Amino acid sequence: MAVIGTDDAVHQFPENYIQCLNPAVAYGRDGRLYFVYYVRQTGSNLGDAVGITVTIDGGETFSAPRLVDQTAGPQAWTRDKCEFDPCDYQPGIAVDHRRDRVYVTWTRGCYACGPDGIFVAASRNGGRTFGTPIALSSHLPTRNAALLSSVTVGRDGAVHVAWLDWSDYYTAAFSMPLVLNASTSADGGKTFTTSKVGEIQPTCPQLYCNYLWWFPSDSLTQIAAAPDGHVYAATWQKLGPLQDRVAPRPGDNYRIFFSSSPDGGSTWTPLKPIGVPEGAEDHDQHRPHLTIGGGGRIDIVYYDISPESEQHVYRIHSADGGTTFSTPVRITNVSHDARIGPPGFDSKRAAALGSNLASVSSADRLIAAWTDSRRGTADDVHQDVYFAKMRIP
Repeated sequence: MAVIGTDDAVHQFPENYIQCLNPAVAYGRDGRLYFVYYVRQTGSNLGDAVGITVTIDGGETFSAPRLVDQTAGPQAWTRDKCEFDPCDYQPGIAVDHRRDRVYVTWTRGCYACGPDGIFVAASRNGGRTFGTPIALSSHLPTRNAALLSSVTVGRDGAVHVAWLDWSDYYTAAFSMPLVLNASTSADGGKTFTTSKVGEIQPTCPQLYCNYLWWFPSDSLTQIAAAPDGHVYAATWQKLGPLQDRVAPRPGDNYRIFFSSSPDGGSTWTPLKPIGVPEGAEDHDQHRPHLTIGGGGRIDIVYYDISPESEQHVYRIHSADGGTTFSTPVRITNVSHDARIGPPGFDSKRAAALGSNLASVSSADRLIAAWTDSRRGTADDVHQDVYFAKMRIP
């Protein structure tokens, strides 16, 4: 493991930055590893930005860190744009392996007033420099919130970005649904068109949740492109009316939702709930991770938590483009107590679990990793990362 940004690290932070968090990584076609992260400045959130560094030797050394948007920082902001301290955060990254292009997305917002827009920038020289960022959504001064992007690149080079639009974020009413959007570029990230995938309930303030402001980019939504041009999206939300989000009624459980686009992101099927294990109707399913395997197989890995906070990890797959999914298969051989770990938004039910799970698919296999507290206690709040490799029939 290489340490980023300490006195004895392989490299230091960009000048005037003292902290990094919320990393995201992606591999290039030559084994190059791209590492993007949110960097914070001394004494203020003003000018916080997204940094990138690259390793070509398996993490032994890293390139000098740089900002994805070279115009980011205090000089990029004026008080007529935002009356509080602005910053760039929640980075995501994807690589076009055939064309050796790198795409980075992030939320641009204000520390005190919340998120305001989704931006994307493209590099055509291996991450050394990036073009002018493009705003997929920039709501100032209308005061809507856009946040939490997930980015992927199809075999045809099309770039797909899923992101959320939350109309009443700033009013704190939380009475209106989030709109899940998908923006697509067919010209290498120069221009984008946006379509609506569907509406989901606000996930905060609710269980399993710190503030959406601090969520890493793809923790609520996932997007993936299949070789045949189909695009898929997965998310999670609570069933039941919005007004029951804090005091849920029986049956108002979290579910994984799925949508597909047969035309490269132009139109989407209605979001549908999937992945409830047999006998687990009173359980919650959350934090799906979506990948594409051999033959366009769709793999989804996620958590399932009981009312007693006993948690397992499950997987499902689809071989018909998401029309049907397999019966959920449990990956974990031992449950763990989801309350063990650093305090979460509702520590009575679940501790902080990290942002999401991780998985990767191949022709007939799936590798998954997740946060697990089976070796921890309420006193030591110990968590580990576990992983499993399995064959998909």
